[in-house]
Amino acid sequence: MRADLKRTIQFRPAFNRRHPDPAKDYGIGAVLMVFILHGPDGAAQYIVNTGWYLPGLGADAKGEGFSINYHAKQPNYEGQPASDEACPWTGGPCYCDGSALAGEKLFHEFVRRGEEVVWAELEEWYADRVEVRG
Repeated sequence: MRADLKRTIQFRPAFNRRHPDPAKDYGIGAVLMVFILHGPDGAAQYIVNTGWYLPGLGADAKGEGFSINYHAKQPNYEGQPASDEACPWTGGPCYCDGSALAGEKLFHEFVRRGEEVVWAELEEWYADRVEVRG
């Protein structure tokens, strides 16, 4: 792995935000595990749904890959809009996008081969979509 890139794994907690008012009903969610490869130009991240729900919700516990996405300082295609908010990975506005299909495909490899396959994929995403090109 390149010396200028750092690996971080974050866990986002499960939740129960059900509400009788449909406008306020956010449902339930499982713990998310987020692999983040970040460096001077932004970040590439992989989000995994662990299938770990709050006790007593009766939800099926099944993990799945949600998505691979990136946060870059420059656009990856003509007309790509920048975010309106400051991004913690770019230090300002960012250009972000991702793929749920790629996340699902990577999940099967992750389960079979472990986390190093995730870091290798994120390094490719970083080089292809995040790294500032001259």
